[in-house]
Amino acid sequence: MEAAVSQEQTGHDQPIVTYFQKRLLQREIKTGLTDGDVRGLSRADLYARIEKAVGWTGMNRFSLPNGNTLFQKNETGNPTETHYDRCYVHLIKNLELDGKIRPGDMLLETTSGSAGVSFAWVCKKLGYEAVVFMPAFVPEPRILEVRRLASAVHLSNDRSTYLLGCSNQMVAFYRQNLREVRGQGRNIFMPNHSQDFLTPRIFESIMDEVDAHLEGGKIDYFIGGIGNGSTILGIGEKLKNLNPAARIIAFEPASSCPFYKRLRHQWGKVGPVFIPDEDVPEGFSFHQLPGTGGYGNIDFPFMDTAFEKGLIDDICPVPDADILASVTYNDGIEEEFKLGNSSLVSRYIADALAKQVRDKNILVIAYDRADRYGKPRYL
Repeated sequence: MEAAVSQEQTGHDQPIVTYFQKRLLQREIKTGLTDGDVRGLSRADLYARIEKAVGWTGMNRFSLPNGNTLFQKNETGNPTETHYDRCYVHLIKNLELDGKIRPGDMLLETTSGSAGVSFAWVCKKLGYEAVVFMPAFVPEPRILEVRRLASAVHLSNDRSTYLLGCSNQMVAFYRQNLREVRGQGRNIFMPNHSQDFLTPRIFESIMDEVDAHLEGGKIDYFIGGIGNGSTILGIGEKLKNLNPAARIIAFEPASSCPFYKRLRHQWGKVGPVFIPDEDVPEGFSFHQLPGTGGYGNIDFPFMDTAFEKGLIDDICPVPDADILASVTYNDGIEEEFKLGNSSLVSRYIADALAKQVRDKNILVIAYDRADRYGKPRYL
């Protein structure tokens, strides 16, 4: 088994701390979730404390042209600054209640970054050994932060298959280590957040909070990135129940847009068009929106369900590098609060949509902070 990666050290043998780790510690102190705070808590009290720290994130409001309004739900307000905190605390709790896992077990997960940070943190707080499988070529801060929290991290250099390579690596690890781990009196389990339909049901809570905030108002458009489809399905289905006339616009990087290609004749009728169809590459390659844009080689049942229910009104392939080179949303904002790439692209699409519609409320998600891209930011 791969050993956990040790922390980098300063000249005084003190761990080098990133800005994200500082913010996470501040949140743990505020919510009573430091290692010292949770030691000795009953299982029920521990879950209650984590659940109280997750969700009910803030929301910003921006005026757009033509009387339109943008609402940005700040999922960066969760402990690990991602909506996946909502997912894993409830997913693991549900698995415990079903008797499939118990504290001390080894849990395996694949990720392109943000989900992995959340998974590793929740596992650490709940007493599980987290083993994470991720691409070696995602932005360095993602690997660093997962390594700081997980028991072990396995990296895949397979650029041709992307997350499928990680998934294959995880399954092989499971088979190779199953007998040994069970011989220790523990279980080894793959929660698989990308396949469990509890994940999109959990994300319905985001739309519940938006609806409560609007106090009778309504959202007319939701713009969301396609990863495994869990937020598109969870938020989209709840939104359509609240406002059947609402439109769901999904986006993928143009260099990796399998769901756009799957039903390309249906799209380009609701959202803005950023790239001519003939300019969309036929193959797949890595991009600047990790967490969205798969290679079309993994079946995500959430997207199948979203298509079957007709939830998605349009899918926009976006030239992510060009957009990110031009946006100025982070200008003048402190480094601590700059948004990540997927969040910036969401706002860009909302601005473009506002030129086409009038007097509409548009919802986007702040998925993560800029810390998850580029180089790590150390104190």
